[in-house]
Amino acid sequence: MVAGNPSSCNPHPGTNAPAPVVVLTVIVGMAADTVSASLALARPKTASAQEPPPPEETKLPLHERSPIHGPGGAMAVDTQRIHQASLLPSLPYRIFYEDFESWPPAGWTIVNNSGNCVWESTTTTGMPNLTGGAGDAADANSDWCGPDTTMDTELRTPPINLFGVSQAWLIFKSDFYDYLNRDHGYVDISTDGGTTWTTLLHYDRQDYRARIEIIDLTPHVGSANTIIRFRYVAPGWDWWWQVDEVEIYVSYGTFLPLVTRNYRP
Repeated sequence: MVAGNPSSCNPHPGTNAPAPVVVLTVIVGMAADTVSASLALARPKTASAQEPPPPEETKLPLHERSPIHGPGGAMAVDTQRIHQASLLPSLPYRIFYEDFESWPPAGWTIVNNSGNCVWESTTTTGMPNLTGGAGDAADANSDWCGPDTTMDTELRTPPINLFGVSQAWLIFKSDFYDYLNRDHGYVDISTDGGTTWTTLLHYDRQDYRARIEIIDLTPHVGSANTIIRFRYVAPGWDWWWQVDEVEIYVSYGTFLPLVTRNYRP
């Protein structure tokens, strides 16, 4: 955080953030007409993060921020929010996992499209892990970068093999903190090694605080050169996007039968 400004202007993010709530955001694809994912597969880490001292800066305090979110109360891509009993088949094969306990993560690519700062570790930014995970998280943190900051940065996975897969799901923990209804977070997929991209999820100029996101990748399976990217865009000195515990689960062959699992956030 930036020193030398009144600390009363910015309540501590760790204490003012809402209690972590698991939100399942399921992208409905052309090839998937049922909701299917395994919440049990998104397991927390065992370490715990220590919160930093209260930050000092000049942004508006929370109670003075506009309560009006950006246009469209939902994300740009059609979604279903599931808060109670869901149809959740088990996907037995985890083929990818990253918990960001080392930085930069092996095989990942950090891209700076424009701006002053890029994705970092919470160890570097000094932030606690606010995703609901533990230990370190990936942190695109405009607030940490300071005044006159702009950001357009990507965090890309290594190539992932989804060839021969019948179903696939992306699961990750996330904390997206907008400022003045102007920041964007995108989860995109490429099936040609990063040449072209399709948006799976869009955080559109409002807060999407501590949550688990589960996204159906089934419409995009078939490529051995699949890449997922997390792109954060902030036009000024804003807040952050944290991502942790990125996982991909798949099944092969016949679609798995649905079972009912009860879940309440």
